Amino acid sequence: MPKDPEYNSFSNINHNQWLGSWIAGTEYQTHLYGIFPDNAHDQNVPCARCHTGNRSALMMLPGKRTCPNGWVREYEGYLMTGARLDHSHMATYECVDKEPEFINGHGADTNGALLYFVKPFCSGMATTGHCPPYSEDRELTCVVCTK
Repeated sequence: MPKDPEYNSFSNINHNQWLGSWIAGTEYQTHLYGIFPDNAHDQNVPCARCHTGNRSALMMLPGKRTCPNGWVREYEGYLMTGARLDHSHMATYECVDKEPEFINGHGADTNGALLYFVKPFCSGMATTGHCPPYSEDRELTCVVCTK
């Protein structure tokens, strides 16, 4: 996650009453497998992005509203996921445009696939490791960039 988050609009809901989702670091769970060194167990996994000169590249940056130099912003929005704070399954994080579109006439509450706003998890042991400058009281932004 970038070390200098950029926020947009955010709610004033107390983090103890928050029903959206949290983001925390991804950890290696490799103890006793003998593939990675034992000291890799429970360590946070860094992110990586590859770029080749002859193919187009696309990346989504959580916690940002702007792209790095040399990249073109396609859109900015909010980091969202289908797993809520109290759900116990894996989640994919998506960058959803800050101006979402709707399918008219389909606003029923059917509880199919759901998207929740995401906040950084700053309390306790399993954090993103970047609090501050991140605040667990603010929804995370994101930007999609191409090169």
